[in-house]
Amino acid sequence: MSIADAFLKVPRCSILWDRALDHPFVTTNERGQTESLKALAAVPVDVAKKVAIGVSGFFILNAVAIRPHIDTLIILDRSQRMERFWQGVEELLLEGEDRGKTLEKIRQLIERELFWRDCPKEMKSRYWTELTEEISQGISWLSDDIKFRSIQQIFQKRHFAFLKVDIKDEASIKAIREVLDEQSLHVDMLYISNIRECLEWQYLHDDHFKARFEKNVLMLVERGTQLIQAQS
Repeated sequence: MSIADAFLKVPRCSILWDRALDHPFVTTNERGQTESLKALAAVPVDVAKKVAIGVSGFFILNAVAIRPHIDTLIILDRSQRMERFWQGVEELLLEGEDRGKTLEKIRQLIERELFWRDCPKEMKSRYWTELTEEISQGISWLSDDIKFRSIQQIFQKRHFAFLKVDIKDEASIKAIREVLDEQSLHVDMLYISNIRECLEWQYLHDDHFKARFEKNVLMLVERGTQLIQAQS
């Protein structure tokens, strides 16, 4: 059974989110992520905690690649674009190609699929340029064969799941927590990017939003879980 099968009971987001703003950020688009990676690498390893949960694009893979004891990855996002992006990434990594061939196919994925129909050509070009810069700087999961292989193995072992859920939906997050407990899965890191900041603007007049969001985040973490968030 794949890890995705274990999470089949989790309620999915039924709203068809398909906005340009929901496109996947391939590169580290927020401030302070390089510093976050350095800090994360220095955190002592708890071998019992082998799960990473995250949102957005490749930053979560960069983070997992420096925590090689992690063997399970769960991506949460409500966006159809993100779902399609991660389906494409999963297909590429299941092919078992080497790092060079996979990188070329990722470039093709960015050009062909990443933002669907309304992404300006210059934006696609910029993302590819930024990704290659991250690779040359050594912070990307594609920077060397060791990092790449650690990520590829997660996908090939079927330890990857994309869950089309809204992180502010209590029923979905509660169901995820139940599956984690049932499967004795412990969370090493939770990456929420700048989602809280973005949603606060969306729910500016909802006095209860902050409390609900924090409650859901706390359901996903446990003692010793590294919580990574960023500001845009």
